[in-house]
Amino acid sequence: MFSSAGAFAQDTPPPSAFTTPVGFVTVDYGVGFSYIGLNLHEQIQIASTISSASGNVITVADGGASNLISGVKYILEITSGDSAGMIQELTAFDEGANTLTTSDDISAAIVSGDAYQIRPAATIESVFGANNEAGITPGGNIASSTQIWVPTGTGFARYRYHSFFGTNEWRSFDEDGVEVAVNPADVPLIYTDGMVVFSANAGSFVLTGAVKTAPTTIAVVGNFNFVGNAYPVGTTLESTFGANNESGLDSGGNAASSDQILVPQSTGGFKNYFYFSFFGTNEWRIINDDDTTTAIDPSTVELTSGYVLLNNSGDNNIETVAPDFYSNL
Repeated sequence: MFSSAGAFAQDTPPPSAFTTPVGFVTVDYGVGFSYIGLNLHEQIQIASTISSASGNVITVADGGASNLISGVKYILEITSGDSAGMIQELTAFDEGANTLTTSDDISAAIVSGDAYQIRPAATIESVFGANNEAGITPGGNIASSTQIWVPTGTGFARYRYHSFFGTNEWRSFDEDGVEVAVNPADVPLIYTDGMVVFSANAGSFVLTGAVKTAPTTIAVVGNFNFVGNAYPVGTTLESTFGANNESGLDSGGNAASSDQILVPQSTGGFKNYFYFSFFGTNEWRIINDDDTTTAIDPSTVELTSGYVLLNNSGDNNIETVAPDFYSNL
């Protein structure tokens, strides 16, 4: 068993066509806003190879789109070639035609023979339970309930578990407080997207699933990106982004010209880091409270399950990797 922000243990994986090490982590959250990520994952359902791609449609080897279920949100991950680690949400699939349709056009980034795998996305139900088995604080109104905020790219979708006078159900709500009952199995949670838990009380829940050992590419957009750490324990700035910024974060001679990694602190607030590169000096630095910067050892900076990436420029893809010891799992 490992121990870090939570507990991690190998266990016997559930039946699946493709199995990876599985275990559990205890995810803690505090009072107010907490940033968390899903660092254990659903099991792989399909692993096959690409035949060709045109636009958003990928043609795959025979059987490479089999046994997928309509209505389930699936995640495609490229596992070999130049784009290994890239993930995409599937918007459609055709078993008979051996085709997969992705949310974005990635045809220019993949070639015939590239390998891929498909796993279902986690959902509110799989993470927190159809009847809130995870035990986050329910309530009769929004203010009294623990809230789950899920990034949408333009803001957040907000959810809570309603429990009042015999009515027990998951609900979504908007900024005006308008609520709608939802089926928690229909709310996908994409593991590269961090979530925000807003709670009046500190608490925790247990997350179970498969351990991901391969690289993960994060698609970042301008400004603030809420990122889910894909790996459960042992992750640092160095193991994730590289001692010399092998991940490709924007670097520069000051914090303003660089991408920044904002790591939440248990006492509140963040510690901000960036990769400094100027006139032959290349190093990780922390941004101090007075806006000065100090060189740090990136192997000593542990990443939380969820963190924030402040993107300095336009849309970009950043490759993150698992710690070296994951290769032995």
